[in-house]
Amino acid sequence: MLVDTQSATVALPVPQPALTSAGHDEIRGQLERVLSSAVFGTSKRYPAFLRFVVETTLDGHSECLKERTIGVEVFNRPADYDTNSDHVVRSAAGEVRRRLAQYYVQPGHASEIQIDLPLGSYVPQFRRPVVELPPVKTIVEPGRETIADVSVSLWKQYRLVAIALPIAISLFFVLRAAAALGQSDLDKFWNPVFASAPSRPVLICIGSRFGGSGFRPATAVPGQQQASDANRVNSGTEQLDSNPLMRPVTMTDAVTLARLTDYMGTRRAPYKVLNPDSTTLADLRDSPAVLIGSRNNDWAIKSAGTLRFRFDVSARPASIRDNMNPSRSWSSPLGFRIGDSGRDYAIVSRVTDPGVEQVIVTVAGLGPSGTLAAGEFVTNETYMKKLESLAPYGWEHKNLQVVISTEVVKGSSGPPRIDAAYFW
Repeated sequence: MLVDTQSATVALPVPQPALTSAGHDEIRGQLERVLSSAVFGTSKRYPAFLRFVVETTLDGHSECLKERTIGVEVFNRPADYDTNSDHVVRSAAGEVRRRLAQYYVQPGHASEIQIDLPLGSYVPQFRRPVVELPPVKTIVEPGRETIADVSVSLWKQYRLVAIALPIAISLFFVLRAAAALGQSDLDKFWNPVFASAPSRPVLICIGSRFGGSGFRPATAVPGQQQASDANRVNSGTEQLDSNPLMRPVTMTDAVTLARLTDYMGTRRAPYKVLNPDSTTLADLRDSPAVLIGSRNNDWAIKSAGTLRFRFDVSARPASIRDNMNPSRSWSSPLGFRIGDSGRDYAIVSRVTDPGVEQVIVTVAGLGPSGTLAAGEFVTNETYMKKLESLAPYGWEHKNLQVVISTEVVKGSSGPPRIDAAYFW
């Protein structure tokens, strides 16, 4: 599923069976009972939402129940409001589903008309309660069981199951909603990483300052690189670079590493830090991993190479390309000089890689500012909520890729922005 921030995603209406006028009156009566209950009595917006979608459906206009229409009519949003950034309708729908489940699970409500709001739709559905049949009276000889006796016994069992099943389903959704309320969207993003190999530390592969086949300093010109290499040999820094633990890293990668380890510390998740030169395929097969940086981290480039959004470091300037839409790409003119201004881009991925059979998270920018913005994105609840507002149901269990952009002014990067997202 591709989500483009330039367009809005709306739920498709679910067709409803024809309802008689008597049925309409019964449903309206049930609606008033639900709205006057303690479950809905403490709020104004959720009763308004439920009343609007029920009345619109009963009036025969369920095809109008789309996200933008509800946002305008119920929540007084302007007609051209951005449904991608303002998810008031989706949030309200989720809360209404939770409260309906809470209402019907209470004693005495199982025999009432059921008002449901199916997942993925804003069109309510209505179900009548199970109707009790009058008892069958029959005269039989002592010691003889008749077919009527068996029928009544089976019907009692069926009736108990028919009553208990909706209650059990409602209770399941209430408990699941309660469990979900205890988790932040940031936790939902990282849960697959920690759950994939709970006994193994998360491998954090951080790019080396001069590592990666895609890294070319902006000031490098032919002839100067050889002189630079000779100076490094003479000064002894080449011996430091040969030791994986002594390889220098960029400041932005170090800040990103600090953010990640700080979050993992709050989750009490063990981790191990390596640079790309000392990371092997066996390491990636053994543990879930986080790959920081792109042009200074060949593992990040390789990991994204077969996905929808990939790095093209052979281009000048380097770019992020859309494998499903070759004409679409993002590129940054920024080099590696302090004081640059412009836009930088990054890829954030969370994918179960079939090559290593582990969850791999990529936090990598075209330039240092892009990596910094991506690191902020995956450790900040505010930005993860924006991703959740674009994501399909169950996104926390899916593979995903996000293209991030950030405005860079004189070397300082601004907040991350979602340019495109893909879930599968």
